[in-house]
Amino acid sequence: MEAVIMAGGEGTRLRPLTCDCPKPMARLCGRPALAYILELLAQNGITRAAVTLRYLPETIRAAWPDGRCAGVALRFVEEDEPLGTAGSVRNALENADGDVLVISGDALCDFDLRAAARFHREKGAAATLLLSRVADPREYGLVVTAPEGRVRGFVEKPGWSQSVTDAVNTGIYILSPQALARIPQGGPYDFGKDLFPAMLRADMPLYGFDTSGYWCDIGDIGAYVQSQFDLLDGKVDARLPGQAENGVYVKGSLPAGRYTLHAPVYLGENVTIGEDAVIGPFAVVDDGCAVGARAKVRQSVLLPDAYVGARCELRGALVCAGASLGARAAMFEGAVAGAKAVIGRDAVVAPGVRIWPGKRVEDGARAARNIKSGAARRGVFDDDGVSGEVGVDLTPEFCAKLGAAAGEATARGLIAVGDDGSNVGRALKQALSAGALSAGARVLDFGSAFEAQFLFSAVFCAADLGIFTRAAGARAVLRLFDGAGLPLCRKWERSIEAHLSTGEIARCLPGEYGAPEQLAGMGAFYARALAGLAPRGLAGMYAIVRCANRQARQRLAGVLEELSCAPGGPSRSGGLRLHLTASGRAASFFDEEERYLSPLHTLALGCRIAFEAGEDVALPYEAPRVLDTLAGQYGRRVLRYLSCPADDADREARALAARQQWVRDGLQNGVRILSWLKTGGLRLHDAAAALPGFAVAVRSVPLTGNPGEVLRAFAGDALLGEGEGVLLSRRRGQVLLSPLKRGKGLRILAEAADMETADELCIDLQKELRGGDPLDKR
Repeated sequence: MEAVIMAGGEGTRLRPLTCDCPKPMARLCGRPALAYILELLAQNGITRAAVTLRYLPETIRAAWPDGRCAGVALRFVEEDEPLGTAGSVRNALENADGDVLVISGDALCDFDLRAAARFHREKGAAATLLLSRVADPREYGLVVTAPEGRVRGFVEKPGWSQSVTDAVNTGIYILSPQALARIPQGGPYDFGKDLFPAMLRADMPLYGFDTSGYWCDIGDIGAYVQSQFDLLDGKVDARLPGQAENGVYVKGSLPAGRYTLHAPVYLGENVTIGEDAVIGPFAVVDDGCAVGARAKVRQSVLLPDAYVGARCELRGALVCAGASLGARAAMFEGAVAGAKAVIGRDAVVAPGVRIWPGKRVEDGARAARNIKSGAARRGVFDDDGVSGEVGVDLTPEFCAKLGAAAGEATARGLIAVGDDGSNVGRALKQALSAGALSAGARVLDFGSAFEAQFLFSAVFCAADLGIFTRAAGARAVLRLFDGAGLPLCRKWERSIEAHLSTGEIARCLPGEYGAPEQLAGMGAFYARALAGLAPRGLAGMYAIVRCANRQARQRLAGVLEELSCAPGGPSRSGGLRLHLTASGRAASFFDEEERYLSPLHTLALGCRIAFEAGEDVALPYEAPRVLDTLAGQYGRRVLRYLSCPADDADREARALAARQQWVRDGLQNGVRILSWLKTGGLRLHDAAAALPGFAVAVRSVPLTGNPGEVLRAFAGDALLGEGEGVLLSRRRGQVLLSPLKRGKGLRILAEAADMETADELCIDLQKELRGGDPLDKR
């Protein structure tokens, strides 16, 4: 079997390490990552490999000028144009007559490839994907398989809410000729986006092989450093250069002098270490490095010819080839000094900060941002949006960077901003605006409003992205929405996070700066739109509005007055009380007989109005399932959109949701319901009584492990498992079990005929998740 090694990637997330080094040539404990892959092939009996090249190809060719490594004959194939993963492999093959192993040149693994090949042959597979289990699957493509290994589907780089398995695609494949034949020659074609989905649609035998060995996709600086520590820790079945004694690997001879080594440690050739220096634990000091007297190097990697001056402190840092640190300099977790960068005496490089090749940090300076553009912050989104403590997690500085990242993600598009009227919310909004303007975006400022009015305004003005800031006490939340006023898809979130993490944001020129367009007067348009939902007016109706948000209360009360709906509560015959949430995004009622109609029941009544009008309705994925039954009574459908979709599987639902703002706007739904009651001569009490009886209870359970692994245990019991979480059937109701956004817990949403039963279902699942015996399906 021939192998094709994909080695053309630029490794942008590994910068500045890969600014002058192709990703497969990044050194792991003294050797290029690609060398470990070639030895793995040789150990598994593969003697021929084609290596695809694109980025800095001569660096890879020069490493093996005779075309051989570890007994594997190499054939280098350079791409002139990007061909995609599958197109690149097809281009590299001289013929496609036999099985081919496809493997990445920039990963580290010790898989039993012979066992995978046997599995491939025994199953008669057209293609076999080697799978690995990981703790955090969000940066990978997930593969959903049947118990016998047959592939059922894919989820590409999901958020926690769609991480229904922990089996990830390692990018290592065995392809039969029938699979290779489906790859067109000469044009871009991708395994994950094109070939494998096409094979699934054609019902070709596509299998996943669960591996038990080590695998690490060296996709970012953290993974790059950790993979070397895993080598030192013996977690990888691979050969390290040099000799090992008591956890200390020495490629040449042990440096002279009096110093301390705390295993595990790797020391390359021609290394010098000063008096009383402390190296390790978990330290890599590559060829030609020098460590000064009394310096401390812990959990850090020094690449060839790096220099660390006297009394320096490195903890969790990466120092690239030829970079140098002056005396008493310090670098901390996640900090990177690029090739030949200079960190001055007494300078400090803060955690997560990257210094690009050749750049300098002056003596005594503190580098708190990347010496190129911005700083880094990863995984910023949670279930509320971007939230945290004011002045700690959410600062004007961070908001400016987030605004710039949003401007870059929208390609200098149109960004709408608004705030809740608080001083903190307004300050954070202004910082967001400044950052977005600096990246060349246009900014529409809708002033201080409530969230429902802001979303109407942003959609009305066709913004590409909306950001609403609100604060209460010491905490604040930044709510981000797409152009339809819906939660951002995962692609948007990843783009914003990537720009924050790498700091790669193109600043506009001084003459290109714009100013925020002030549109606080959009409230009048919103009021007009609300009034338009009751074209015949509301004369003869009585309703009083209650809301903690004065602006939302006054807005709706003014519209009702304009429509001739008189204020009045249950004390007046036929009077209603309409309650709004502070955001204005949901409404509830007390009817003529003081019966409470919850926000979900009010939503259900709004859906009934749409169904009667012959419309389908788009709802969030977690909306009550009883609404599907209600839709069926009218011959209509409920389409469900995800809170953070990894792909466009919910495209139809989102397109419909964009036209149905009332689902997410309590003021709009409230006016619709009042108009419907007026037109039909109905009482709210009677209309509510005709709805199906249901109740919803919500709980959460904290987790320290992998949510995908937990959900996998419930997969066999699931009605659905390809949306957000898994939907479980119980005799007394249904339970939706889904991961929290940051993966630190599970959300339990139970639906039953009454609240007592829904609460009991939640409690049962909590007990089961906390380690009790599996409960019966009550």
